[in-house]
Amino acid sequence: MGEKASTRDRPEGRTSAAAGVGRIVLIAALLTALATGCTARTTGAAALPDREYTGHLVTTEAGSWFRPCSAGPESSPFWVTFTGESVRQIEAARADGIAVLGDTAFVRWRAAPTDERRVGPGGPALLVRQISAVRPAAEGDCRDHDADVIGTFWKRG
Repeated sequence: MGEKASTRDRPEGRTSAAAGVGRIVLIAALLTALATGCTARTTGAAALPDREYTGHLVTTEAGSWFRPCSAGPESSPFWVTFTGESVRQIEAARADGIAVLGDTAFVRWRAAPTDERRVGPGGPALLVRQISAVRPAAEGDCRDHDADVIGTFWKRG
């Protein structure tokens, strides 16, 4: 009567309470490490100085690529990552049919280049923080990019 069941008497797949607690502790430790790693990466990205860029955004199945108006034809485009407020802004533009897969859009935004920290697939990366304007690309975009054409852009607050 007062005998304890041995491990071999337990139904298949059942574990002791101590093993269950151990798994919970392990999962909690992994989640904490993941959160710490994400915070460290976000903090490092936030430290990168940003500036305004104007140019063309091309969206492909492999990602989004940006070529500033000031770039020469031999320069590599930036691989684009949207961060912070720009995530909502690009989603709103895409909902309006702008900057969708296969299209080229003319953009003005604040972004931080990753300099020698190449995090893009095969090239420099640009961390877009805030989109000032985006519209379908048109001939002469970069020739006129210094002109005040913001009023002709799609804008969303």
